[in-house]
Amino acid sequence: MSKFYLLLWLRWLVRVVLYSLLLGVLLTILVTLGVYIRQGMPPLQGDVVDAVSKIFTFWFALLYNLSLLVVLLREIGYIFGVCHNGFMLEMGSCADAKNRLRRRWLMVLIWLVAVEILLMTFVNFLVQGSLSFWWYSIYLLYGAIAVGGYFSFVLLSLRCKQIKVVRC
Repeated sequence: MSKFYLLLWLRWLVRVVLYSLLLGVLLTILVTLGVYIRQGMPPLQGDVVDAVSKIFTFWFALLYNLSLLVVLLREIGYIFGVCHNGFMLEMGSCADAKNRLRRRWLMVLIWLVAVEILLMTFVNFLVQGSLSFWWYSIYLLYGAIAVGGYFSFVLLSLRCKQIKVVRC
């Protein structure tokens, strides 16, 4: 059963990473092109290329984070009906089950990530002796989301009555 959850999680993680990067890059290209066109499309030379790359970098940081949220909510629907190691997740046939599932899963994920951040803060306090947050970065948050995703699938299938692990 643990291999099933591991394969389910890996498939979900790869999809979340790839689709959020793709969506973030596409949205950033659109915004960057919009700014470039609005400025009169000056010739792409030294300063203009530098300015366009800074605009791209600024908007990518914002839009990648936004696309991660969108993809997280979208990808939860794609974990059902796919066979991994002889098992698959099956969702009940309630009409509003998918919306409730997304809300429930997102809340489970938020709580798991919050617990992970608290544990990291506690360990940092034990090691450093102070409550500084110099170690905290967006990469640690993404890592916590990835780890929390694994445990959220396990908890969701155990706690949610509409979701069952069945043989395939």
